[in-house]
Amino acid sequence: MNETVAVMGPRAYRWIAVLLLPLMTGCIGLKNKAVTAVHADLTSVSVCPGGSVDLLLGIELDDGKVLRPAGASGGSVGWRNLRVHVEGGATVGSRGAIRVSPDPADTWGKPVRWSVTLPDHPGVEASGTVGIRYDCDYTAWVGGRSGDSGDGGIAGDDGDEQSPVGLDGQDGQDGQDGEDGHRATVLVAYAIEPISERPVLQTEVRFGTGELAGRFALDPDRGSLHVDASGGNGGAGGDGGDGGDSSACIDGVSRALFRGGNGGDGGDGGRGGDAGAVRMLVDARAAKLVRNLHVDLSLGRGGDAGSAGAGGDGTCGKDGKDGRSGRFGRSGREGREPRVDLDHVAPFWK
Repeated sequence: MNETVAVMGPRAYRWIAVLLLPLMTGCIGLKNKAVTAVHADLTSVSVCPGGSVDLLLGIELDDGKVLRPAGASGGSVGWRNLRVHVEGGATVGSRGAIRVSPDPADTWGKPVRWSVTLPDHPGVEASGTVGIRYDCDYTAWVGGRSGDSGDGGIAGDDGDEQSPVGLDGQDGQDGQDGEDGHRATVLVAYAIEPISERPVLQTEVRFGTGELAGRFALDPDRGSLHVDASGGNGGAGGDGGDGGDSSACIDGVSRALFRGGNGGDGGDGGRGGDAGAVRMLVDARAAKLVRNLHVDLSLGRGGDAGSAGAGGDGTCGKDGKDGRSGRFGRSGREGREPRVDLDHVAPFWK
């Protein structure tokens, strides 16, 4: 079963993380317990780069009872009683969650190693490894951001004895345009993973400026990469504010003064962004293995039009006029199929 990991860009991870995990209130201690062993329910587990796995522990006592730490293990032992050591491109959270670096270079050719010791019980320890797998589904985003919606107009105040005319509603603001998708290059290298000795596609996605958007390692049969270079949607136009109602009729005052306020105009929808342009540079040895690389070059949809504000009630005079509805934004343009060039692409990491 594939594991889905969405990665938006690289992060720096320490090679060795040693954490004394914080005190958890309301948890029991182990100092006065007769602990004989600690074990982990992590046998032959593996995760994708960027994934995580909970360190599920059992703490055995001399009377046969098994205690478990708080959190995912489902127990009540405080993590302050445990010292967790992790190395090999991963970190550990406050309740034993091992988080693997999203950069596959950090874990290439080596498993993540972990060990658990009990400071109050020297010699009681457990250790193991977390394997790295590459049958993973990734997304690299190089698309345009959607535009913000326009604010709605404020409704006009109702009239009163001092000023019987209802005030006009404000116009809604136009939606912002969606951004165009970026120009990007997908580089695919052929490599042999040192542990499994199986082919793996080392892949980098870079913006047109050369900036790295994401780095991935893919099993060519069961892994996939979705490169999203779609245009951003236009923001919706804001609705026009309703006109205020006039005040109630007043004896001796001309009815011509009792007019409802006009409704505000709806804002126009923003323009959808154009799809980006993607080039794929693939090592010749990987040409038949890139069938699971997908590129989305969808256009950005134009923003919805803002609704017109309703005219105010004139009560005993003329009603206000309804505002004008906004216009729908224009959609962006579809992108072309990505250009694919075969060339020698050296592995990015070893």
